[in-house]
Amino acid sequence: MRPKNDDKQHRQLKKKILFLTPPFTQLNTPYPATAYLKGFTNTLGYPAVQADLGIEVILALFTAKTLRRVFKQAERQEELSDNAWRIIALADDYVATIGPVIAFLQGKNPTLAHSICTRSYLPEASRFEGLDDMDWPLVVWASMTERAIWRPSTSKIWAT
Repeated sequence: MRPKNDDKQHRQLKKKILFLTPPFTQLNTPYPATAYLKGFTNTLGYPAVQADLGIEVILALFTAKTLRRVFKQAERQEELSDNAWRIIALADDYVATIGPVIAFLQGKNPTLAHSICTRSYLPEASRFEGLDDMDWPLVVWASMTERAIWRPSTSKIWAT
């Protein structure tokens, strides 16, 4: 509800209210609190805007320029794991793909999904090495349930 001196206070609040989502609040999904507050405030007749600093920070960090700086700094380190050196060796691939991947995640390039699923587009560090060994449970499951499965890494369909 609006305060009693509605007109006077409403005129004083003609400046927009800014609702900010702080960075790193919830990276895997939009954090709705500020959007809800903005919407509610607007229904009361008060102008409001909302910004998500988490998205802004991520978009500033995950750029080709920033990745180049990170890799350059990492190369100066003396002690790194074998996996870290592998990632540094793939630096050009990371730099080349970061822009298209961010565009894909923002819904601007949905056709990139097929390339990502082939596992030949994105660079892969050592945690992906055992992925091919995980095919056999899928084959067993497919044969038990009489279903066909598609393996994106080879673009093959296995039918039972």
